[in-house]
Amino acid sequence: MKIVPYQLVLLGERSSADMAAFKEDFLTRVSELGIDPSTHVKILYSDNLTSFQSSAPLVAVFFGSPGFLATEAEAAQRVVDTGFMIIPVVDSLDYYQTLVPECLYPVNGFALQTASGGVAAVTSAVLETLNLLRRTRKLFISYRRKESKVAAIQLYEHLDSCGFDVFLDTLSIRPGEPFQEVLWHKLSDTDVVILLDTPGYLQSRWTSEELAKASAMSIGIIQVIWPGHQPDPITSLCERLYLSSQDVTPDANEQLSFTDDAVAEIAKLAESLRARSLSARYYNLVGELKLSASELDIEVILQPQQFVIIKTPHKEIAAIPTVGVPEAMRYQEFSELLVAVHDSTSDGAVLLYDDNNLRKRWQEHLQWLDTHLPIKSVRIAHIKQWLTSL
Repeated sequence: MKIVPYQLVLLGERSSADMAAFKEDFLTRVSELGIDPSTHVKILYSDNLTSFQSSAPLVAVFFGSPGFLATEAEAAQRVVDTGFMIIPVVDSLDYYQTLVPECLYPVNGFALQTASGGVAAVTSAVLETLNLLRRTRKLFISYRRKESKVAAIQLYEHLDSCGFDVFLDTLSIRPGEPFQEVLWHKLSDTDVVILLDTPGYLQSRWTSEELAKASAMSIGIIQVIWPGHQPDPITSLCERLYLSSQDVTPDANEQLSFTDDAVAEIAKLAESLRARSLSARYYNLVGELKLSASELDIEVILQPQQFVIIKTPHKEIAAIPTVGVPEAMRYQEFSELLVAVHDSTSDGAVLLYDDNNLRKRWQEHLQWLDTHLPIKSVRIAHIKQWLTSL
C-alpha cells in the first residue's frame, strides 16, 4: 500500500488570523474523521511548495489581502498550472481583483463572512475537494408546521442560498410522490438534521418519529430551541442552540421568524457538525463490518483514506463504507482513489451501505448498477452473508 498524504497548501497573508483559524479548524475536523494529521496530512507553503507529490490529493487556499507578496502570487500560479484546485478566500468580493493575483481572477472566490458560513465553510470545501466529505451538503429541517412553518421556510431559503441541498417537506417532495417514503429516504441521506424545537414539537407523532429515526441512524442533530421553551431530556444528545427573544420576530399570526444573525448562526453550526455527523455514521458501518468479520475470523484493516481492506486466506477486497445513498459519482471517486493508493493485488472492490429507510426504487437502481459497474454494492444488513461467501 502506498503512503499518500493529504496535501494542503496555504498561500497569501501567512500571519493573518483567518489563516490560523482555518488551519486549526481543518486539523480538528480531520482528526474528527479518524485521520491522524501528524502522519497523513502535509501542509505546504510557498517556500516549500516544490516538495508536493503530484500523485497525492492536494488543495490550496489563498488568503487574499491588499499588497500580497510576489512569492505568494508565483506559488498560486504554480498550483493553477498543475491543475489542482485553489480556493481564494477574501473578506469581500466587491474588490476581489485587488486582493488576489491575476491567475485567480477566473476562479470563484469565497467571501469569509459569518453569513456565508465563516471558516467552517472553507474547511468543508477543502475536505470535499480531498474526498474526505461528500460534495453534496445535505440538510433536513424537522419542524411542526402549525408552530414554525414561517421560520422553517426562512431557514430553507437561507441555507439553499448558502449552497446546501435542503429538505423541507412542503417544498421538496414533488406532486404524486409517496410522501412518507420520500421523507424517510431523504432523512436517511442527510448530513445533519435541524430540529426546530417548539413547545409542541414532541406532541406530533411524525416529528417524534423523525427525531427517533435520526437518532437511531446516528445523524447529527442541531436542536434550535424556541425562546423560553425547556427541551425534553430525550433530546439531550442534540447539539443545542437556545434562542432568546432577540433572535426572533413574531408576525401577525404569532409565528416567529429568525433574525439574520440567528439564521447565520444555524448555518454555521450545520457546517461545523457535518464532519462529525458523517464520521459517526461511517464508523457505525465499520463497526458492524468488523463485528461480523471477527465472528468469521476475517481480518479488517482500516485505511487512512476512509476505506478498509478485508483479508481472507484467499482474497483481499477493498471496501468503502458509504454514508447515505450511494451515488454514481461515489463509484467513480472510489475507483480513482484505489488507483491512487492501492496496489494491484486486490480481488475486487465494494461499497458498503445501509439500505434502512431507502426507497425501494433506489435499491433497485443500485442492484442495476451492480450489473454494469466493476465496483459492487453490499448492504450492511447482509454483511455476514456476503463475508461468508468470500
